[in-house]
Amino acid sequence: MRWIFIWRLLAPLALVACSTRSCHEPADAAPIESAERAIKGFRCGADQAPKPQAERDTRMVATIDRALEFFEGSRDPYALIMLDVLRRRFGVASFDDALSRYDELVREDPRRDPMLRVFRRIVDHDNKLQPGDDAAVTLLVDQLTVPALYCDRTPPPSNYGALLDAANGSGGYLRTHALLSLQWLRENGCAMPAAADYEKALLDGVAGLIVDDGAASDLELEAAGFLYAYGRGDMVHPTFVDEVMAQQNDDGGWLVGVSEQRGSDWHASIIATYLLLHAYCGERAYPPMLAPAP
Repeated sequence: MRWIFIWRLLAPLALVACSTRSCHEPADAAPIESAERAIKGFRCGADQAPKPQAERDTRMVATIDRALEFFEGSRDPYALIMLDVLRRRFGVASFDDALSRYDELVREDPRRDPMLRVFRRIVDHDNKLQPGDDAAVTLLVDQLTVPALYCDRTPPPSNYGALLDAANGSGGYLRTHALLSLQWLRENGCAMPAAADYEKALLDGVAGLIVDDGAASDLELEAAGFLYAYGRGDMVHPTFVDEVMAQQNDDGGWLVGVSEQRGSDWHASIIATYLLLHAYCGERAYPPMLAPAP
């Protein structure tokens, strides 16, 4: 399965090998970096990030700092889309050039997947498509998210409500992407085409994907990250956030799963970074995930 936006499971960043310790050794065994230095790397919406008030806060800030460094110089186009989201929502100045780097990669190879043009609207409200780009929307996760991404331009198909309902029933990544679709419908000012009680059922379903087993998988990271994005971080237990911090690798990234033998994966890493930023900053007003109209 490919991840959507950002989030394409079969478009991985070059996997990075763990360095000075096993991929499975908790990251909190490493020295905690200066919170004063790390806190300069991000904001909390429009506000300055608060200074750590406890040891756990200090550890979280240091974990976020290492995660942001992991993505410096990234050349995966879908990762770069999400880095621009981090720039807008959390003021990460080191990602100011994410969109220009993304466009440069696309120019280097015009034959790239047309879905790169489709998902570019996440970072550019006036993004232009080419004739035939819509024919590339064939994966089920894309058929959930793309109509929401462009719903203010083109109304979703008549069966869209049924697709959302079926996605929740299917579970897994279809369920998490149904929640992302609701996020984008809301940000684009579009009505939700599902039943009135669908939102609560979907939120409960996504929260149910997070299992208290001491090992945060890519799917669980995505479920937690999307709940935070939707403003329901209260449905993510604090112990899961502690698990995420403990599973960070030396290079600043995360594995797809604790049993994975390869190095850090861009998708798991960016979702983990996103949910930790939200967990540290707490519930507050954030810029939308989608780039606003100029």
